[in-house]
Amino acid sequence: MPLIQPFTKCRHGDVGSHVLLTWVEEVFEKASELINVENVVEGRGGFKTITGFYRGIKLSVVKTPIGAHGTLIAVEELSKLGARVFIKVGLGYALSPSLKIGDVVVATSAIKGDGVSKAAAPLEAPAIPSYELLELLIETIRTNISQLAPNRISFVQGLVWSSDLYYSNGLTLESDSNYKQYARLALVVDSDTAALYTIGLIKKLQTISMDVVEASRAKGLARGELFSEDTEHAELRRKLLDGIESATKLAIEALSLHYEHSMQNSVRRGRS
Repeated sequence: MPLIQPFTKCRHGDVGSHVLLTWVEEVFEKASELINVENVVEGRGGFKTITGFYRGIKLSVVKTPIGAHGTLIAVEELSKLGARVFIKVGLGYALSPSLKIGDVVVATSAIKGDGVSKAAAPLEAPAIPSYELLELLIETIRTNISQLAPNRISFVQGLVWSSDLYYSNGLTLESDSNYKQYARLALVVDSDTAALYTIGLIKKLQTISMDVVEASRAKGLARGELFSEDTEHAELRRKLLDGIESATKLAIEALSLHYEHSMQNSVRRGRS
């Protein structure tokens, strides 16, 4: 194994066992405000890693390029350095008309529509999270939502559809023969949950993914539209940023709680 990883440029000691993954600049910036940053590693091709402490617990936050390949590279390289628990905060294009901008979808499983998850394992291998981490995240949301997500952000659980197409509200995706069927089943389209879950399953890592709704098919809002500062939808942009902030805070809290629980379980096993 190389001393320095090729793309993240991280080496042993640069990352913690618990990692927040994101390709969203606003998530990365908010997370960097929440932890006491002690180490910054500039990677190649858009990767950046910060590591520090949150309530005395070592956590890392990694910004990747957009898409499943960026997630694959980050998980592959960081797991070689001891990372074992990954929570991803990304963005989603709402297929369900009930979802609002800024709502957060906790992905209970994913349709493997991207190239990475299909190539990494047989299609029959499910793209599912760690149930232990899923349960802990849901409990973290339930007990902390009034404090960490006070702006009436809704958190829902459900199936997501991972696709390599970011601008997936266009004709290319909707002309797909599977589109209508998938759209009835999935809450949102995202880029990398299926890859994260498939890689986690193969490498025996704990993974969970959250998508903040940034666009909506039913409401006619295209992906990326609300990230323009001169958007005519200023109120919706504010709701999106509120959702990003809430999801980031809860992800960091869940990572720290998981670390604490892991340490407590290790102590109990040592005494038995």
